Amino acid sequence: MIPSIGRIVLYKLNSDDVSVIRTFRSDISGKVGNSVSAGDIFPMIITKVFDNKPTTKSSVNGQVFLDGNDNLWVVSVLQGHKEREWHDPRDKDLTKRVNNE
Repeated sequence: MIPSIGRIVLYKLNSDDVSVIRTFRSDISGKVGNSVSAGDIFPMIITKVFDNKPTTKSSVNGQVFLDGNDNLWVVSVLQGHKEREWHDPRDKDLTKRVNNE
């Protein structure tokens, strides 16, 4: 998928993301949410694309919407299915894996 600002995609957390989220939730009063683990997938809105003519290899910044009253800002992430990567939510192979089908 060619990334564009405002597009909603899926993002897979890694262990560094989890540490940041847990630290942020423990340091800031009122920020709460369900537990997170590396490999968890959440919706992300793309806020910046790093190419004048984006391709499937363009890196992006985005806001990851967590299952709580907070979010996570991620920078310079690439498209893919590994941790700390984003992908098209219409990816049928991934949907099957997430739903354990």
